[in-house]
This record gives sequence, structure tokens and C-alpha cells, in this order.
Amino acid sequence: MKCRLLTSFCILAASLFRSSNPVLAHHGFGAGRYDEEHPFTVQGTVLEFEFINPHSAIIFEAKDQSGAKQRWHAELGGANAPAQG
Repeated sequence: MKCRLLTSFCILAASLFRSSNPVLAHHGFGAGRYDEEHPFTVQGTVLEFEFINPHSAIIFEAKDQSGAKQRWHAELGGANAPAQG
């Protein structure tokens, strides 16, 4: 009886751990890569909108100071997130 109870508990624990894995792995691409104290503006041409979950995105192309084209990826809120403002 104890062995069956222990086996059931281990299966339940493994199932909970496995199902929580996507939640633990969710994070944005920009974590630690931006400076909120020094914002800047980028002007360019929008190439693509991605309305997907968990985060929507805008892909655009802008020229750097030397005139070379750079591809940018701006991450937004989720496609089903309510508008704020």
C-alpha cells in the first residue's frame, strides 16, 4: 500500500513539474538589454507585424548613422491584451 501511495505521489509531482515548465521559462528577449534612463527614437520602415501570443512584435528596418540598413524587432504586449491609455 505504501509503495502504491509513493508511486502515485511521484507521478503527481512529476506531472505538476512538467506542466509548470513553460511558465518558468517565459521571459522577454530584452531583459537587461535596455536602459530606461536613456530612451532613444528609431525611425524606419515597418516590414511586418506579428500579432501572436504571448507577445506581439513589429519588425522594421532603419538606417544607422553610416546609412547602413539595420533590422529591428520591437516586442509589444500580447495580441489579446487590453489597450491602455
